[in-house]
Amino acid sequence: PSGKRIVIDLSDQQLKMVENNRVISVRDVSTGKWSTPTPVGEYKTRNKIQTAYSKPYNLYMEYWMAFTNDGSYGLHSLPYWRLAGGGKLYEGGGHLGTPGSHGCIRQSLDEAKSLFAWAPVGTPVIITK
Repeated sequence: PSGKRIVIDLSDQQLKMVENNRVISVRDVSTGKWSTPTPVGEYKTRNKIQTAYSKPYNLYMEYWMAFTNDGSYGLHSLPYWRLAGGGKLYEGGGHLGTPGSHGCIRQSLDEAKSLFAWAPVGTPVIITK
């Protein structure tokens, strides 16, 4: 997709947006903790869902883009619980820059939104240790 790729380095908990071999943005992320690691390898974005829901964790995730073939791992905003009255309680805001997810790649809400808009389905996702 037009020279775009997403590169995640697990060792420094950073995501790089690369376009035409130029890094255009670097952001802190939170990837999988030791007990639920983020898979390493080369993937591509499989779908785009404005707000996804995780039944096992009863959490919502905005700007979801699955990257594994089975769709179980994705890039998304910090997850949240819905509160009575329509509010949202985000989880893990203090984790950005450190491993803390169940294997997905968490970003701030604004950064997840901009990545979602920038990356079409099929964008390569490279995850290294």
